[in-house]
Amino acid sequence: MIRWIFLLLLVAFSVPALAAEAVWLPFDSLPAGERRLAEATLAEMFGGDPSLWPDWLEPRATLVPTGDGPLLVVRQPVRAPCGQYRFSVFAPVSGGRRARLGEDFCAGQLSVMPRPLADWPDLLFAEGWVQSADGWHSEARRVRWDRNRWVLIQ
Repeated sequence: MIRWIFLLLLVAFSVPALAAEAVWLPFDSLPAGERRLAEATLAEMFGGDPSLWPDWLEPRATLVPTGDGPLLVVRQPVRAPCGQYRFSVFAPVSGGRRARLGEDFCAGQLSVMPRPLADWPDLLFAEGWVQSADGWHSEARRVRWDRNRWVLIQ
């Protein structure tokens, strides 16, 4: 019996977790507190009145489950060499508010990478571009929150 449990655990931890694409929700389908925060995030670029935002904007956010409550990720369209979107990540609610977690990410797509026995998943930002001495090159970045900063996972 112990051998079977050991074998099952070995297989479970040796198979990489599959990435899941984020489900992007319109702001009006978010709970009130999340909606206000998401709108405030886009207000930096488009002003504080969502009724005046351009039609093409399609404001979207996703809630990423964690053991501490969901992360809020706000997707902001940008016209930048680094990618199609800027992603702002906010911590689970603590003390009635959500803290912004580090700097924004610039990429084209976000996937959630579950981690066995971990409270928080990794985030995979793909279809992004990074500038180097040789010019711009495509780079996917898998990151993990480490208490006070994002850590790049290779």
